[in-house]
Amino acid sequence: MFLVNAWLAVLCQDEVGGMSDRLRRDWRTPRRIEWADDGSIEFQRPPGEWIALLRGYGFEVERLEHLLADPDVDVHELWAATPDWPRRWPPEEVWLARLRG
Repeated sequence: MFLVNAWLAVLCQDEVGGMSDRLRRDWRTPRRIEWADDGSIEFQRPPGEWIALLRGYGFEVERLEHLLADPDVDVHELWAATPDWPRRWPPEEVWLARLRG
């Protein structure tokens, strides 16, 4: 089981992590993302690449959950610029995969 940023969220973020309700990156955006605000680096994949990677190592994807914020919960300051974003679209995904055999 692992948690990643939802690919849609990655595509809607600018170079410092600010969210928009518009796409800001191409689908073929680099998988290595360097954040200008703090110099951190992360690696992202679209869902199809995750599936291919997991299958290539002998895993079977059992479930994929897209997490949405509850309508009645205060949204973390990360989403302050667009507080409705995580209520409308999933900022994170939970993957459950099991090794075959």
